[in-house]
Amino acid sequence: MELKDKYKLLLEIFEAKASESFSETIMRVLLSSNRNAYFDKYKELFPNLKEDELRSCWQFWHADREEKKQDYTSTPLATLCAKLLVNEGGHVLYDCCSGSGTLTVAVWAQIQEIIVVCEELDSEVIPLLLFNLALRNIQGEVRNGDALTGETQKAWLLKSGKDYSTVEEMLFVPDYPVKADIAISNPPFNIRIGGKKQNFIFCERCLQVAEKAVVILPAGTLTSGDECDFRKSLIDRHRIIACIQMPSGLFESTDVITAAYLLGENQLNGAVSLVDASKAGGTYIREQRGEGSKSHTQRIYKKKMATFSEAQMDAICEMTKCDTEVSKIVSVEELAEKKYSLQFGNYKTISPDDTHTFHRDFSDIINEINNLNRIRNTLKVTVNKVWAEQLGLKGIIDLNNESKEVTGKINESLSKLGIKERIGMPDYIAQTNSKELKIVQMDKEMLSPVFESFIMFWRQHIITMDNMENLYLAELRDALLEPLMTGRISFEQ
Repeated sequence: MELKDKYKLLLEIFEAKASESFSETIMRVLLSSNRNAYFDKYKELFPNLKEDELRSCWQFWHADREEKKQDYTSTPLATLCAKLLVNEGGHVLYDCCSGSGTLTVAVWAQIQEIIVVCEELDSEVIPLLLFNLALRNIQGEVRNGDALTGETQKAWLLKSGKDYSTVEEMLFVPDYPVKADIAISNPPFNIRIGGKKQNFIFCERCLQVAEKAVVILPAGTLTSGDECDFRKSLIDRHRIIACIQMPSGLFESTDVITAAYLLGENQLNGAVSLVDASKAGGTYIREQRGEGSKSHTQRIYKKKMATFSEAQMDAICEMTKCDTEVSKIVSVEELAEKKYSLQFGNYKTISPDDTHTFHRDFSDIINEINNLNRIRNTLKVTVNKVWAEQLGLKGIIDLNNESKEVTGKINESLSKLGIKERIGMPDYIAQTNSKELKIVQMDKEMLSPVFESFIMFWRQHIITMDNMENLYLAELRDALLEPLMTGRISFEQ
């Protein structure tokens, strides 16, 4: 839907009055005795609650980009940050500089049993934040205050109801400090105090509140000289886990390039995982009719926006744990040598040769897995359930069933990625109610190497094959990450 049409539809849903601002309209809806009817109609027209439909309209017509530096988080960026964060666990969320709540909505989309504390300075956008939380039946607090000074003007309590949260202004402003398990933030960029940029102060704020955090900052913070001391302090205290460089085009009103900082207790002696996702993702076109004179209103402006597929988001999360062509875990010593730069390119140069790969071709890896699978399947044991317990084969039966389920999911993913090869199904044991113990040579050409050694050697052989398969599956995963990230392979539609 074109943005102007969406905005018009929202105003119709909320029965907006000419004398009201958009913010006042939404607050009136929240306080209305008939508010559930408004919520129902909104959900009927905008059923995808993983998307913050209010944000894009507010960003285009009402955001203050000059003084308040308001550039609200897009859904793809918010979803990626939420995935990075929820991998760390926790269910109490602190959202610093919440805006309309897009980041909180993205976390809620991953784990809906969350309790939130949202803090936002701009009172004008607070009604949108409250609406988004109440619509999704989220419980917690919303504070209208300054995250840097701790000064709070007003606060609201949200309680989960049958379908929607109730919203009640709190008589007394809650005391600091806030306590949470996880924190997330897209703060205003490049705020200066005493002439010095204070981007990293929001990192410190989130870590003061929560054990783990994801903070979106401008990409310049990865290397800027005047913020080197901030980076050094966080690295020396082992508080940076990973940095992900983002592509341009993730914001609706600016082409600023950003980085996501995953913060918390670093378990690698301070070594930081650097991921270059600047070439990841794809694009979509957002159309917007012009404003002003007729010559402009009849013109449709097209803006390219960056986005990520679910698989690419999952790949980026996985890359924070390993070295690939576009990710590297860098030691504290290496970071110190490079003046605590957190830019991936300073530590690893990507070859411009698209044919170069760090791993074997993934088709070869799949063939290796299938060769192991053929050897494993040369013998099939059919055994009575009671005898299976007595012979200690119950674990092998469970493993066979689990392997079938996992293999099915892997093959489904390979299909989506456009890879024709498939991994063969494990089929080496079955249990029966009959009084039967049967061992059958299944392959007409290949005799099982464990046939003569019978059950004991066969049982150990299965375990060995599974361990080897896990190594190849890990190799296959790593081999797929780089071509998936760079777009050399993609999901088939």
